[in-house]
Amino acid sequence: MSGWNLQSGKSILFGDFVIGADYSNDNPAIAILMSYFRQLTQRRADAYRRYQSGIRDTATPEGMTKLLVALVEGRLLSSESTKFLLRAMRDTTTFPDRLKAGLRPGWALAHKTGTSGSWAGVTAASNDAGILFDPNGERVAITVFIGDSSAPPADRAKVMARIAAAAIP
Repeated sequence: MSGWNLQSGKSILFGDFVIGADYSNDNPAIAILMSYFRQLTQRRADAYRRYQSGIRDTATPEGMTKLLVALVEGRLLSSESTKFLLRAMRDTTTFPDRLKAGLRPGWALAHKTGTSGSWAGVTAASNDAGILFDPNGERVAITVFIGDSSAPPADRAKVMARIAAAAIP
């Protein structure tokens, strides 16, 4: 068994700790163990809050939509690279229940999905952004970012699908 180094500087074996423990409420060994797990939980909660408020790997819906427009208009990459990237985005198979589920027959979608981790029942980010193509080749840029949601994934996906359907003229 691996040893635990407690704040007091003493090490104990976890197995010895659990095997010899009396599980009554007034047992100091159980109190130490519970305190340790509470500290771990608090550290994870603090880390998640920092993640939610951090600016690394973030974008705004407006910024993402402008990026997509610049991409589809050929202002970011060579013509060949733009075609390649849009084809790869059209071939995206992840989360077909999001934006793609809101398409009408004949419409196509080149998109990129994204989902963060969750903590305490809250998902920091559920995203889908892309270009809608109508049967005549007209394009509509669309970005949906759902943040800090406790709704189930299927409910978040339905919201995205409804937004895609509403964006189609």
